[in-house]
Amino acid sequence: MELKGLLRRRDSASIETALLTSTLGFRFPYPSRRVDSLYFDSHDFRAIERSLSESSIHHKTRLRWYDSKTLP
Repeated sequence: MELKGLLRRRDSASIETALLTSTLGFRFPYPSRRVDSLYFDSHDFRAIERSLSESSIHHKTRLRWYDSKTLP
């Protein structure tokens, strides 16, 4: 499950502190790394329209790669 939302930049430090000190066990499962993602859509932008709609079910086509300066 993935939850997304908008945050104000001025709240980022307090949110990071809350996550790192939480008793819920938020930790860094991986060492710091670069993550790149490329999202694909149709010529009429149907995917973004569905994503921005009120529907909670989204399908997206994504290419993701890690720790590389070039496409996989």
